[in-house]
Amino acid sequence: MVLPRAMDIEGGDRDITWRWTQNEEKCFGGHAGIAVPELLKLSWLAINGSFNTNALSPKTTYEAAFVVKLREICNTWPLPVNSELYLPDGKLVNSAESLAKKPIEKWIKLRVGKFVTHPKNVGKIRFVLHERSQIYKSGLVLRGLLLHPKD
Repeated sequence: MVLPRAMDIEGGDRDITWRWTQNEEKCFGGHAGIAVPELLKLSWLAINGSFNTNALSPKTTYEAAFVVKLREICNTWPLPVNSELYLPDGKLVNSAESLAKKPIEKWIKLRVGKFVTHPKNVGKIRFVLHERSQIYKSGLVLRGLLLHPKD
């Protein structure tokens, strides 16, 4: 998983737009606290990051998904959030997903898409989660970007 502190989060350094808290995660038979941001109020949602595919198994299909939670105080998200994955071979994988009927206070996956690791896809992938309307948004908590093998 790519953790939020390794990402570029629009307004992520301002206390009026995001609140950073510790989230307890199971880790190697114990627990570890990871910093997760909660969106307080922002109209321009933009989260960017990258990951090197050298750390992945070759000739394997992977799925990329943002792991998020919607808080009880979440305002209405009338437009879908968009996610993009830029692969080293120049291909773009993208999706759009509505948050309107997603469960509240549960971690959910916003699937970006699948890709296969092969020699042309060795290198840095870039990923983006955005919703760029001028409507103020709040209540989104980001756990990270999950990359896992997919059958």
